[in-house]
Amino acid sequence: MTRREIQGKFDEIVDFSGIERYIDTPVKRYSSGMYVRLAFAVAAHLEPEILIVDEVLAVGDAEFQKKCLGKMKDVSGSGGRTVLFVSHNMAAVATLCNKGLLLKNGKVEMFDSINNVITNYLSHAKIESDGFIRFDGTEKERFGEKQYAKWNSVELLDEKGNTTDLFAMGEKMFIKLEADIFKTSDDFEIGIGIGNLHEVFVHYLISTWEGVSSINQKGKTEIKVEIPKVLLFPGHYLINIWICIKGAYYDDAIHNAINFKVEEGKLNEHDTYFERFSKNTQVYTHSKWTIS
Repeated sequence: MTRREIQGKFDEIVDFSGIERYIDTPVKRYSSGMYVRLAFAVAAHLEPEILIVDEVLAVGDAEFQKKCLGKMKDVSGSGGRTVLFVSHNMAAVATLCNKGLLLKNGKVEMFDSINNVITNYLSHAKIESDGFIRFDGTEKERFGEKQYAKWNSVELLDEKGNTTDLFAMGEKMFIKLEADIFKTSDDFEIGIGIGNLHEVFVHYLISTWEGVSSINQKGKTEIKVEIPKVLLFPGHYLINIWICIKGAYYDDAIHNAINFKVEEGKLNEHDTYFERFSKNTQVYTHSKWTIS
């Protein structure tokens, strides 16, 4: 960027960065967040053919992150330029990108549509020969005191009892959990959250809502939850699980414990319409209409 171009865009860059009050402060005294804000503001007002952005949304408040996403969408959309966006923020990646490149140990693991790549990326759990998902205690998105209980496994079953990660709309689903119970209690809360790849959660299954709160035996305990009909639109979904003492802390909680896919099925009589609207909503609700 030439000196003349900098002068022409100076006010716009400073305004975008949100650090007007500190613009006369030497950069060496900036915090890392302020430095990255200013750096992205400058980069966003360049006009390169390819803009590479690495984890810019790790800094700044919600308003700044929203501005960053908006600017990148403008650059790649109306600007007609290429944005290579590197991030672990799946919601931002899914919003901004249409193609994804997954790297593992410095090598290309996958190049595909963004939804398929995100699904692959989220599949971190180890699948053992018995079909269970086992946790090795190293998950970065696992937390809890583990004083009362600890999750061992989660498994998805169809109505025939077969392990699967693929369900059709209208089918029955079972979620089978296994936990080690260290202390018994009448105040357990067991929770299951089902969300899409944007991490927007569309279903919550809570044991206490169904009057279940007591576990009166120590050791390995199996918990089975039945969903009579899958009412989710076709797409990829993830499941969070937690167990806690009501009104207290999470004893063991795992984000993205398992994921699954929903395909067209019994509820879907109008395929093209379902495909069209499934991009904007997740849950199908049957309704009866009368026009008179």
